[in-house]
Amino acid sequence: MNKLLTLLCSIFMMLAMAAQAQTSGVLREVWSNLDGSTISDLTLAENFPSAPVLRVVDASFASPVNWAERYGVRMRAFLTPSASGNYTFYVSGDDDCELWLSTNDSAANKVRIASL
Repeated sequence: MNKLLTLLCSIFMMLAMAAQAQTSGVLREVWSNLDGSTISDLTLAENFPSAPVLRVVDASFASPVNWAERYGVRMRAFLTPSASGNYTFYVSGDDDCELWLSTNDSAANKVRIASL
């Protein structure tokens, strides 16, 4: 399948700043009409990060499949573990995909923990 016409998935999992926080759910932001299929095609787009074409809070950490072409997604949420211990994280996407985690509410502390 032509990479320019497939889903660009950029998932950032981090603690959102107070101005962008929500009390529950996952903030999903979408940018459309991207010129490529890499994460940098999303992050270097003229309207990223200030003007997504869609901003919605979803109940689960999953993006719709076969939704559109030439678009990128960023999903963010607060993660509050119910118990201490080890956790396993998974990420999946078409083309580039990354999963980031911060140990506090600062995006500056995010670390990429998974990618494909």
